[in-house]
Amino acid sequence: METTTVMAPETSQASEGKKGRKLPKLHLPKSKKGKKWLRRGLIAAAALLAAYWFFLKPSGPAVPAVGQYTPDAVQRRDLTVGVSGTGTVTPIDSYYLKPLVTGEVLEAPFEVGDRVEKGDVLYRLNAKDAEMSIQQAELSVRQAQKSYDDLAANLTVRVGGAGVVQKVLVQKGDLVSPGTPIAEISDTSTLTAVLPFHSADAQNIRAGQSAQVTVAGTMETLSGTVESVSSAELVGAGGALVRNVKIRVNNPGALTAANSATASVGDASCAGSANFEEALRQTVTAQAGGEVTGVSVTAGSKVSAGSALATLGGTAAQSSLEDLSIALENARLSLRRAQDALENYTITAPISGTVIEKNIKAGDNVNNIESGALAVIYDLSYLKLEMNISELDL
Repeated sequence: METTTVMAPETSQASEGKKGRKLPKLHLPKSKKGKKWLRRGLIAAAALLAAYWFFLKPSGPAVPAVGQYTPDAVQRRDLTVGVSGTGTVTPIDSYYLKPLVTGEVLEAPFEVGDRVEKGDVLYRLNAKDAEMSIQQAELSVRQAQKSYDDLAANLTVRVGGAGVVQKVLVQKGDLVSPGTPIAEISDTSTLTAVLPFHSADAQNIRAGQSAQVTVAGTMETLSGTVESVSSAELVGAGGALVRNVKIRVNNPGALTAANSATASVGDASCAGSANFEEALRQTVTAQAGGEVTGVSVTAGSKVSAGSALATLGGTAAQSSLEDLSIALENARLSLRRAQDALENYTITAPISGTVIEKNIKAGDNVNNIESGALAVIYDLSYLKLEMNISELDL
């Protein structure tokens, strides 16, 4: 193997003199094979040094390489994402108060900045016209109700007073109109006789006194009672002045209006005779039109006041009743509409909040319901912010 002697460079003469000797010689291989092994040795040393640096060197906390994860203990933490933007702050609720009716403002007991609660009275308008409309609507309802009730009641024909049915003038199935006779009723249980007494005797007769009544023909004597004494004097038979005295007797059962009688009251006797009069005689007529659907009595039946004699019905009667029912319902709806309109003259706060604007005050006239707001109320208990946020942030 060839060797080459390499001399170290001289640093200085002083250094050579101090040492007093020469540096040793280095022998380096001169062949290509020796150079190759030298390079391999240097590469291996560098690799060992790098391995020591990355894996064996005890330094501070290990830093994970890119793409690796560091394990950690589970903890509850807040995740906060922040965005920024601009927008308009508005109240949570607002109301623009507009009128539903026109008229003079009588009251407006609030000012701008006042706190009002829902239902508080803000405006009160003159409601004179609305009140008159309600009165007219009430009259219409009463009239419609009366017409309906009258027709419903008149479909049942009733007797006005107690008595005995003398004759029934209709039968089931007949068509009648208002005014058609239904039956004849008379009360013969009590009879009266209007008898003339001399004026001088009549002055001493009083209502309620007892009288003795003598029936002509049978000469039967009945007890009676003076009902009244006329104050007017009349000229009787022979030119004598007389007064009429009305005497009532109870019918024993056989007397009729065809019988006549005389009477005496105390020591005074009547100056003539007179026929008996029935206490009640009437012809009951229909008050509505329709078909006779039922007859409740026959001749000779005793009836009391209000008893039903016949009933009316049929298509025409039911149609008339339905028409009146519709008219009544329309009148009621008109009344309800008028009452609702009256409520519009008192304007209350629809929400609780703060008055921001007051555009109409007491004494002003609201002439146009399409005009601007009477007042503006904001609910400032909460505020609302609306802003645009980037789609990337969302």
